[in-house]
Amino acid sequence: MKESYGAEYHWDRCGPMSQECERFFVQESCLYECDPNAGLYRKYNSSVYDPRCDKYATGYDEAYSKANSCKMNTWEMLRMPIKASYCNAWYTACRKDRFCASAGGDFFSCAAEYKVVDLAAEELKKQLNSTLTDMAKLQTQ
Repeated sequence: MKESYGAEYHWDRCGPMSQECERFFVQESCLYECDPNAGLYRKYNSSVYDPRCDKYATGYDEAYSKANSCKMNTWEMLRMPIKASYCNAWYTACRKDRFCASAGGDFFSCAAEYKVVDLAAEELKKQLNSTLTDMAKLQTQ
């Protein structure tokens, strides 16, 4: 499940997680991906939904979305009841683990930051390989 959305969306980008903590991230992912009851708590229902504003939809239109200041995310949930004991158990399981807290803990803003970091790392890797190749050529001359 962690692989589904790309490397920038891995929940363990800040280091390995304990099994206890990771179990909660798997449960949360299963809720979004598989539980039909999750649809009952979607923030945007079909009466207000515009696929041109949803970057996860087939009909997404970036220009339209920017021009209309769209903020729609079909994955967003609202007013879903969650037992306090479950939240406490998640906190307890993950209290010693590390994960992104960018923009107040927003997972998607962290993913965007990681995408930039990954691109920069890839560029540095290319530069390093090029330098090592040049050095090897100099040594053989």
